[in-house]
Amino acid sequence: MQLQKLYTLSVVLCWFLLQGCAHGETANVVLSMQKLSCASCGGKAVKALQKNPHVKEAKFDYANAELSVDYNPEKTTPETLQKQASTAGYKIVLGAGQGNYLPPERYDEGLDVSWLALEGQAIEVKEHLAVGKITVVDFYAPWCGPCRILDKHLNKILQTQSDVAVRKLNIVTWETPLAKKYGQYMSKLPHVFVFDAKGNQVASISGLEPEKVQAAIDKARQEATTP
Repeated sequence: MQLQKLYTLSVVLCWFLLQGCAHGETANVVLSMQKLSCASCGGKAVKALQKNPHVKEAKFDYANAELSVDYNPEKTTPETLQKQASTAGYKIVLGAGQGNYLPPERYDEGLDVSWLALEGQAIEVKEHLAVGKITVVDFYAPWCGPCRILDKHLNKILQTQSDVAVRKLNIVTWETPLAKKYGQYMSKLPHVFVFDAKGNQVASISGLEPEKVQAAIDKARQEATTP
């Protein structure tokens, strides 16, 4: 009987050991993505990592432009994961705290544009409207690809329409005071408020809608001339 018990315990122990070997240990590495233009870029790198059978989980932190990867250290290495993530077409380096996005689109010199709330602090939009001008208040984030496209449209508008000003507000993430203050009005980024020269809001536009922005500017201009 004693021998039978020992045999049973040995079988159970071997089973657990085999299970542990099959699953392997789990390690974590952080990969920083650099010079990104959008948050969806991180999703492409995650998909590239998921092709590796030894990756247990891969997540993208859009705020810090970092990949967090859980993997089996017995089967693959951080260097291999770095190379595999790079096949998505982006520069990726080992270690945290090095992720970043491309700088915002440049506006031509002399145009009436200013950047407010660079760190997502809550401000009163109406306190920053351009006096006597139509003001386009543009909520954006570095990880928002469509925001960069809208910048190009706004730059062209300012080049040809001197009665328009742009005020840009960086929400940074959806958890900042600025995002919490105005997030109820936004379904996505970019989000634009358009005010006429008298400070009256004439439009609230979510998403990349340059035609709607121009239509709102035209409406604001028309209302300013209406008695």
